[in-house]
Amino acid sequence: MAEKATSDLILWFFLACLLVSTIMLGWLIWPFISIIVLGAVITGIFAPLYKFLQNSGRIRPVFASLVVCCLIFIILFVPTLFFVGVISSEAYDLYVAARNAVIGEWCNLGADTNNSNLKNNYAEVRLWDYQTEGFAKTGLQFCGLMMGDHSKCGINTMFNTGTVVGVSANIFGSGFPRNFVPSFSWGGSKGFVTYKTDKAFEVAKVVMARRKEEFTKKDKAILELIFEETKQFRRE
Repeated sequence: MAEKATSDLILWFFLACLLVSTIMLGWLIWPFISIIVLGAVITGIFAPLYKFLQNSGRIRPVFASLVVCCLIFIILFVPTLFFVGVISSEAYDLYVAARNAVIGEWCNLGADTNNSNLKNNYAEVRLWDYQTEGFAKTGLQFCGLMMGDHSKCGINTMFNTGTVVGVSANIFGSGFPRNFVPSFSWGGSKGFVTYKTDKAFEVAKVVMARRKEEFTKKDKAILELIFEETKQFRRE
């Protein structure tokens, strides 16, 4: 009986060690599981080609492996590298568009939006001052776009150095919009009209709902106040 009990204890100890080792091995492999699965899928796809080349008798196994590896690189990795390059370029363009800039909440910059942060003559940048209702010196050589909450711009929009865009403005079209775009403005370099609050609120609700946020009565009241306070700057 004592020998059987000892054998059972050894068996359970072995099973416990095996279970712990399996869990630890899985924990180590888990971060690489997607790569392992991808490798298995690629192997399954190209294995018949390798066997065909090997069984043909014209190519040595080493060269058959080399041919298959080259095909995998051309078919899979070259397009992947191209895709990564495109994504990196878009990320860099976004960085260039936003550097030395202040972008509010719920804004959207269309693809290939350009933002200048340095004047051609390297002069001091002037920004719109709401208190003086004119452009004021900033003491800055580098200063990009200042865009208020809920404002949007279309693709290929170009902003001059130190452009100030108010709240809930919608900018689109070719050319440079002026350096000060009042809140609730709709248009571009060819001119602006008033962006009606009902339309602006409708868009704000959709934009915030996409992020599972609610457009509250308080949000509406704040935007209505801004609309009234900035009416003097719009050409209505």
